Amino acid sequence: MLEVGNGGMTIEEYRSHFSIWALVKAPLILGCDVSSMTPETKDIISNQNVIAVNQDKLGVQGRKVQQDGELEVSKRNIT
Repeated sequence: MLEVGNGGMTIEEYRSHFSIWALVKAPLILGCDVSSMTPETKDIISNQNVIAVNQDKLGVQGRKVQQDGELEVSKRNIT
């Protein structure tokens, strides 16, 4: 379940969390209380570009194409 908006992470960590879930085609099921979410949380979970990565026709996950120390680059073809 997505942890975006549940507390304990920075905004950048929440963005990364949401983006990684989208990249690996995990279901984007919210785990936060939507009645009390912050504007920042709403912005993250309603990012149409990230959602489009998750919701393509083929459902093919992204894959790591490069790593430099702790930094990784993933790629996915958008259909």
